[in-house]
Amino acid sequence: LALALGGSVIETNAPETYQIKQAAITGAMSAKMDPGMWWQWFGTITTWPKVETFFFTADSHEGGVGDASIEVMFNDGSACKISGTCRVAMPRGEQEVLDLVMRHGFRNHDDVENKLLLPVIRNALNRTANLMSARESYSEKRPEYVNWAWDQVQNGLYEIDEEIHKEKDPVSGDMVTRIVKVIRRDEKGNVMRQANPFSGTGIALSNFEIKNFVYSDKVREQIAAQQQ
Repeated sequence: LALALGGSVIETNAPETYQIKQAAITGAMSAKMDPGMWWQWFGTITTWPKVETFFFTADSHEGGVGDASIEVMFNDGSACKISGTCRVAMPRGEQEVLDLVMRHGFRNHDDVENKLLLPVIRNALNRTANLMSARESYSEKRPEYVNWAWDQVQNGLYEIDEEIHKEKDPVSGDMVTRIVKVIRRDEKGNVMRQANPFSGTGIALSNFEIKNFVYSDKVREQIAAQQQ
């Protein structure tokens, strides 16, 4: 009987993880932050990594199975698939990790990845792409693309305004009218943002890296023509 029930009575937490328990009868929530054994008493245990690397990449050797890159659309209508990584440190305090479940509604770590990390990074990459053309992202604005995307992931998405610009078409040489999206700023020139989804979660991000921009053949031909 002890052997049969042993797996539901005692649980072991590894050094690189923490565990959250919901008690079997009362439903009370508790957390085990340090490594070692603790009493499960038939409760439900979920295991969370303390630190991880989040992959949004087409490289199955680096991330997971399949293409997890993120497709964006630039302001000239060109599409591109972007691959990269981000280091994620989960909360370190017991109350913060319990709040992820009880206040923020994330049942497990997959929920954090699919309902928080992925949407935030995808929205930041797409909003940044709206601020430039494919050619600009390929050449002179590549550093700005990376910096603006990372800024939005960390601090919240930019509010966007639309402006009408008259400019010379780089291929035909004709003057054209374009609607250009720009970052909205207040009277003092400060960037205006939407609320930061990571605020209050205790999750810290670092080492954000965009590793690859994959343009379609048609877009690469257009970029080459514009550069020429």
